[in-house]
Amino acid sequence: MKKTFSAQFAQALDVVQMKVNSFSAVAKSEESTKWGIVFFTVPVVVNLILAAVTFPSGFSAIFSRFLIWPLAIPVLALSGSVIGVAYVAKKYVNSKGEMIWLFRVVSHVSIVLWLTMILFLLGVLGIFDSFGLYNLVWVVNLVLVLTAAEKAFVSLYGVSKKDALILTVGVLIGYFILKSVLGSILVGSSYRMFY
Repeated sequence: MKKTFSAQFAQALDVVQMKVNSFSAVAKSEESTKWGIVFFTVPVVVNLILAAVTFPSGFSAIFSRFLIWPLAIPVLALSGSVIGVAYVAKKYVNSKGEMIWLFRVVSHVSIVLWLTMILFLLGVLGIFDSFGLYNLVWVVNLVLVLTAAEKAFVSLYGVSKKDALILTVGVLIGYFILKSVLGSILVGSSYRMFY
């Protein structure tokens, strides 16, 4: 039976609350991959549309490398870092889990990024400048992702606490490296790590 959006959303909130028993349900459900992609991409697409509305050229601004990539690069870097470290865990630490499990858990934690859509909407309406809060939401999301990754390495992958900590630091380092490399390639010298 396929889970509805509300069931997946509730499960994502359980993962955000670090309920370790929900990690297993999310990690081992193939349907969670699809929903994880939705949880990651919807904020990027909605924020891109909302940001484009503020430009005089309208929606054609969506295709500007200075708009689309700064919104997409953090999600791409986080996804790539998580998949890369899950590969390392599987290959070199002899963990028992599948590589995709970590992505599923992390993408469900990233439901927190949906708050950025509210911030962008408030910015478009001119209520206040929301980009500082946008960064704060990303920092909170990153802390939650790292916490969830560490717990997932121990509970799902069966690695020691020490190895889990090393792998979690790997996720963080990989995130910043990928973000920098993708920013340099896709945006150029004007790319900033933080807005």
